[in-house]
This record gives sequence, C-alpha cells and structure tokens, in this order.
Amino acid sequence: MTSPTLSDRFFFRVMLFGALVLLCAGCPRPSRDDVSGGAGSGGRGGPSEAPPAAGSETALDAGDVSPSGPPLRLLIGVSEPYCQKTACACVHNVTTREYESLRKALKEKFSIELELQYYPSDLFALRKDVREGKLDGVLAKPWPILQAAREGGRDFRRVADLKGPGNVSDLRGILVVKEDSPVRAPADLKGRIVAIGQADSYEKHHATMALFKRHGISPGDGVRIEEFSSCLENIGAVLDGKADAAVVSDYAFGADCLVDVADIKDFRILARTDPAMPAVSLALDTNRVSRADAARLRAALLQISREGSLKESLLGDGFTAPAPWAPAELLELQRR
Repeated sequence: MTSPTLSDRFFFRVMLFGALVLLCAGCPRPSRDDVSGGAGSGGRGGPSEAPPAAGSETALDAGDVSPSGPPLRLLIGVSEPYCQKTACACVHNVTTREYESLRKALKEKFSIELELQYYPSDLFALRKDVREGKLDGVLAKPWPILQAAREGGRDFRRVADLKGPGNVSDLRGILVVKEDSPVRAPADLKGRIVAIGQADSYEKHHATMALFKRHGISPGDGVRIEEFSSCLENIGAVLDGKADAAVVSDYAFGADCLVDVADIKDFRILARTDPAMPAVSLALDTNRVSRADAARLRAALLQISREGSLKESLLGDGFTAPAPWAPAELLELQRR
C-alpha cells in the first residue's frame, strides 16, 4: 500500500475541518437564562429581564423551574372578594380566606417571603400604587390591575390563578331582572334602562357590552345604559325603579355587600357574559420581578396547593397555572 501524498493529506485535513464546522453549526446555543446561571435576585429594586412583548395575553409563560433558591422577598398588594382583610364586614361568615398560613409555608419551605399590603375596599389606592410601580405584584381581580398597569406603563403578568369556594376559578357577569319583570330575554331590553359597571370592571362593563352585541342590543339606540361603581349600586337602581335590569358579578349575591339588600331568589338571570375571565389572579410587575423569580414563585404556589395542607385557609384547592385570557381591550389601551 502506497503512502498518502502531501496533496492527499491536505485534502483530508480540509474535509475534516469542513465536517467539524457543520457539526458545530448544528449545536444549540445556550439561552440567555442558561448563560445567566438561573434565577436572578428579583424583588424590589432587583434586576429584571426584558418583559414579554406587549399584547393582549395576560399570563406569563415562565416554564417549569424548581421552587427552591436563595431568599426572595416580594411586596404584594391584596384586594379580593373572599379575603377576610379586604372583604366587606357584612359577609364575614363567607369571606374567611387568610394568607398568613401561605406566607409561613412559602418562607419555611422555599425561602420566599411575601410582604402583604392589604387594600380593604380601596381599589383606587391599589390601582394608584400599581400605576406608580410601588408593588412587586398584586393578588386581586386581574382586569383593574392590568388596566392600571398599562395606563402607568407597567407590564404586569399573571403567574397563577386562585380558586375560590367550590374550586371555581373563573368569573362572569350576570344580567338580572326582578322576578316579576316582564322582561324575559335580553332582546326585550330595547327601550329600557340597564345598570352596568364602569370601565374598571371587566365582567360588568366590557364583557357586558360584548353580551349586548351578541344579542343584537345597541346601547344608545333603543337601550339606555347607566354606569355605576358597584354591584350594590346596580341592584339598588333596579330596586328603586331607576333601571329595568342590572349586571353584577356572579359572586355578588353571596360575597358582596349586596347580601344586605337583595336575595338572588327575587331575581331572574337573563344571560351570563362569555367567555369567563379569571376571578382572582396573582400578577407580578415584570419591570420589578425577573422572569426567573416569577417562575420560581409560581412553582412554589403550585406545589403547596398540590400538597393540600392549606385548603381550609385558602377556601379551596389553592393556586393553579393561569388560564389563557387575552382581552382585546388591553390592546386598545396599548394604542392610546
């Protein structure tokens, strides 16, 4: 067998180098998260990764991560219908949800400390703090928080939804009339007055306008719309004869000040808004909290909920991954 010539050896080296180049080109490059070495410090004043592109989807796609890590402290505003520290005192027998047990579990198991700031019946102050970037996150009905965040140039994303009594995690508006009303269907409202919510209530305003459209009802053209700030005022307008129908949150007859003045048995439900929206969500400000820390908090909440030790204090199975919800109205806010 003859020895390879100089030209043969040169050709072999060229072919080998070309093969190595092709092999390296097919290797995946590490992501930014891989390069950064995992979870960031997050929290108030901590570094944040670039927020997701603005749009109508409200959930954070954080992926699956370990809930364990270095100490993490977050300031969370709380204002939700079943929390004993924020709900109306008149429904104290059903609004018994408390979060101290959850705070203790998060700190002891995962070194995550939540500092909770409660806003009892003060949505205005909560929305103001969201707009001004004073909170790492909020546990509340998501629409007024997301709306305020967009108005203030903040990017809040839902990391988890919270189930309520009966393990219900969604929310709708219900269109009701008095039991003895001649109105039998939404189409019968033409020429009548309907009390609905203001723009900071999704189920009582935006979803309601969509409901009217589906039933061929055009506000201002045969139907007079009156906007009020609460379920109590909406029903009060019907009871006082100032409106023929009202839209309230579907929990209002059981967990709202409305229970003092009205009973669901005295009303008929004409229609429900659709699709449902999340009833209560934990949303984080991605301008203040890193994506890695948000994913870690979600993982911790879901693990604690799966263990089932806090069912009594949370009034149900606890937290779940955020359901898809992409209200088009958020895009409208983005364009303004």
